[in-house]
Parts: sequence; structure tokens; C-alpha cells
Amino acid sequence: MGLKFELKQSFRTPQFKLALIIEFIIVILHFIIRDVSLFISNRSIEAFNVYMLYPVSSYEAWIALDYRFYMYMILLLCPILAALPYSTSHYTQIRGCIGKNVFIRVGKKKYLKNKLIAVFINGGVTVCLPLLVDLLMCMAIFPSIKPEVSSFTLLVPHSSFSNIYYNYPLLNCIIEFGFIFVFSGIWAILALACTKYVKYKYTIVIIGAIINLFLSVIGDFISKDSIAPTSFLAGYFSKPRILPFVVEGLLFFIIVVVDYLLLGSRGDIE
Repeated sequence: MGLKFELKQSFRTPQFKLALIIEFIIVILHFIIRDVSLFISNRSIEAFNVYMLYPVSSYEAWIALDYRFYMYMILLLCPILAALPYSTSHYTQIRGCIGKNVFIRVGKKKYLKNKLIAVFINGGVTVCLPLLVDLLMCMAIFPSIKPEVSSFTLLVPHSSFSNIYYNYPLLNCIIEFGFIFVFSGIWAILALACTKYVKYKYTIVIIGAIINLFLSVIGDFISKDSIAPTSFLAGYFSKPRILPFVVEGLLFFIIVVVDYLLLGSRGDIE
């Protein structure tokens, strides 16, 4: 099973469609309840020639920059959404004795590497695709102008990427996609690496969610909310977020590579 085959399989599972449906429901609710009201507000500003008011930009209306319930729910569910489509495939194959046949054909180490890459990419795409659709919908009904410091935004000068946000908002969107894509991929491969430690298949899917919730609770307890992925992955987070993203991302990635790829390639298949 080559990488191309693994990627094709990862986007054909019913679980991939289910994860998209769940996130698209949140995105559509955000668009209908929040963005439509902002669009009406923008139209009122134009109709009454209220020049003192600055219209809401598409970059401000985008769900990733909205501090309300919707984006938080996506980030809270992110580990499940990322892991659901394909992280359990390794479990299914080795429990069904398919894995041994594959190892004979392509080699165990190559199989594990291809699986890891496919799961990582699938996890990132699964979470980011609905967010991209939301951004495009916002661009369709809102002016794509630079956000104004004194207007609708929450970002303050000491926020990470605040200078980019106010001067190059589209670049800021790309950076936000990068943050979410990478960590969604990490959540997915972290679930994949837990395959040999769990008894039941869908326990794999909730592993990342438990860790995500634990970090959020710890962050609240020690008054360091920046350590929680639900905080540092949010585009509206007003504190520095690069360091926790890099530290936690590298830590999880190293754990996965060592345990799943290096040790897994030397171990026996159950």
C-alpha cells in the first residue's frame, strides 16, 4: 500500500464524511446566525451613509477570528474530527490480519511511514476544509478590506501576528490555516500512535480529545490559558501563542515518531 493509495482511502471513508458534516453544521450555523446579522449591519451603514462607522471586513467575520461559541466548539472537537476519518485504519488492519500481508508486500517500515503521512494530511484537510469554505463565503458578502484597529477586532498590538493581521490580513488567514492544519494532523497521528495501547477501536478517536480537555483544565487552573490548544490555535487569541504551538506540537510529534514509527517498526504485530 503506497502513499497515494493510503491518501485515496483516507478520503473515501464514511467517517471522513461524518467529520465534515459535523464541522459544516457548526460553520453553517455561524454563517446564518452571526455573519448574516453582520452583513445586514454593513448594509445599514451603506444605506444611511454612516461614514463614521467602519464596515466589518471578511477577515473579521471569518469564523476563525470570531471569539464566540462556534470556533471554540471546532477547536474543542478538533482532535475527534481529525482522528475520526482514518486514524483507526491501522487498528482495523492489524486486528484483521491484513497488516501482515501488507508488510510482506511493501515492508513494515514503509507501511507505517505511509500510514503516518496519510493520517496527518487527512486530519489537517478534514478540519481546515470547512473553515476555508467559511472564509470564501465571508469574502462573497463582506468587503475584503484591511481590519481597522478601532473597529470590530479583538487583536491587540501584543497579540501574535497582530501586525500581519492589520496590514496583510490574507496572509494572517494563511498562517491561521497553517496552525490549525499542522495541529489537526498532529492530533490525528497521536491517535494513530495509540493503536497498540487500546482495546476498543473508537477509544483511539477520543484520546486526543481527552488530552485537549486536560490541557484546557490545567491552563485554567494555573491561569495559563495559552497552554491549551483551544486557545493558541484560535485566531482571535489576544496573547502570544507561537511558543506553546511550537513546544506542544514538537513534543507530540516526537512522541509519535519515536513510539509509532521507530519502536513500532521493530515490534511485533498483535
